[in-house]
Amino acid sequence: MLQLIAGLILLIELPVWALMIFRPKQELTRQIVSGYLIFVPLGLLFIFLGIGLIAVESGLLATVSSAIDAGDAASAAGALKGVQTGLDALAIGVLAALTVMDLAGGHIIYTDLHKRGVSDLTAGLLLALTYLTGPIGMFVFAAWRYLTTVQQQIQANVPAPSIIQPGA
Repeated sequence: MLQLIAGLILLIELPVWALMIFRPKQELTRQIVSGYLIFVPLGLLFIFLGIGLIAVESGLLATVSSAIDAGDAASAAGALKGVQTGLDALAIGVLAALTVMDLAGGHIIYTDLHKRGVSDLTAGLLLALTYLTGPIGMFVFAAWRYLTTVQQQIQANVPAPSIIQPGA
């Protein structure tokens, strides 16, 4: 069940990333990404994922406590299998959370790049880097944004060269 929920999260997320990276200036992309509506189904899926994790955890605790009470090898093996199931469920939950946080970062980057009128190539590269590396892509975007802002401020403060007329 948890794998199904994680799959649904990816099914919602991947088309949004594809639109942001490959079609950043398309109207459909702007409509989907400019609002926060995309996060509503993801939030609902996370609620179900949390409920599933709690259910797995409570089943895990019951299995381990029954193994301790029984004190036999078969119960201990069942408890170890329950621990593995619990760790698998936790890994699914963590990976799903990271993918949605990456999407939130991509949403921020897309919105900022759209406001700045950045080229499709630059936007695609920054968004693809964020999709593939998560926080590293966010760091590269923040550094790029800082450097372009500083460059614009320097250009605004440099006076334009004046043309000197000969003989004047």
